[in-house]
Amino acid sequence: MNGRTPIDPRAHTGWDEALPPDADVFHTLGWARVLAETYGYRPVYWTADGAGPDRGVLPMMEVRSALTGRRGVSLPFTDCCRAAGPGGAADLLDDIKAWGRRSGWRLAEWRGAAPGGDAIPACEFLRYTLDLRGGAEGVLRGADQNTRRNLRKAERAGVRVEAAGTPEAMALFVRLNAVTRRRHGLPPQPRRFFEMLQTHLVRPGAGRLALAWRGREPVAGAIFLHFRGRAVYKYGASAETRGGVPGANPALLADAIRWYAARGAERLDLGRVWPGNTGLRRYKRGWGGEEERLAYYRYAFRRGTFVTGAPPVAGRHNALFRRMPVWLLRAVGRAAYRHMG
Repeated sequence: MNGRTPIDPRAHTGWDEALPPDADVFHTLGWARVLAETYGYRPVYWTADGAGPDRGVLPMMEVRSALTGRRGVSLPFTDCCRAAGPGGAADLLDDIKAWGRRSGWRLAEWRGAAPGGDAIPACEFLRYTLDLRGGAEGVLRGADQNTRRNLRKAERAGVRVEAAGTPEAMALFVRLNAVTRRRHGLPPQPRRFFEMLQTHLVRPGAGRLALAWRGREPVAGAIFLHFRGRAVYKYGASAETRGGVPGANPALLADAIRWYAARGAERLDLGRVWPGNTGLRRYKRGWGGEEERLAYYRYAFRRGTFVTGAPPVAGRHNALFRRMPVWLLRAVGRAAYRHMG
């Protein structure tokens, strides 16, 4: 059926409760509010009946940018966003194309959900997921030797993990994140983004912030998001300390595995990896999770076809960002991220 128009989940009472059983945290109202209130994106959520999410939903945001053009993205800053409920993204393709043409979109992008038609992947990532149904200790026993060695190093180093959902804890994470992003040659996300995460997901109970401490010093942090038994390791950060703190990041993940398994969570998504990032692939494989290919699709309205092309993951800009002071890199992040999506 054609002719459907998108809806804004913020205008629907009881949105999360009405979501189909296979929805995850990125289908929820909280994530929609984080993206809209941080970056000014416009929610254009597609539902099977054009009314509510109970019969199926594909979230999408309209990104309006003088630098990158007007686009529909499902979803910005989300590794994977598939249609939840009966049917799938393919059922909505004609409606999205028609809406995009009327709205002056340059591109439409789907992340992890094949949109149907003559779609071919623009690029592919790898994603790793842990099955928690057998309990935490089974997962940890299944980790490889290097991962277990790092956990023992954290214990010997006196690393302790504490979960805290306070604004003060989030401020510490933001500080750790800035130095981590600089180390990777990338600008940090705006402070407001993490404030919105705190407001709409962590504080209401759909997110978990944990910090790793050695003595009185925070040495690493992680943010997890969750909904209906499915959790996502969304952000990690660590301090620039001399010699590093052995095992701090693995200790955070092991703590999350125990916490989520104890509460009946079924799966923990460790996030995407660019196939060429062999170090990160090795780290995530080391936890014994399931590897799957994650295809992204892009439809170019001017050409009237799906296009290929990998996003730039490395280049000269990384070296430039590594040399910037943190305060300047933060300013770059505040200015740039809303254009990226």
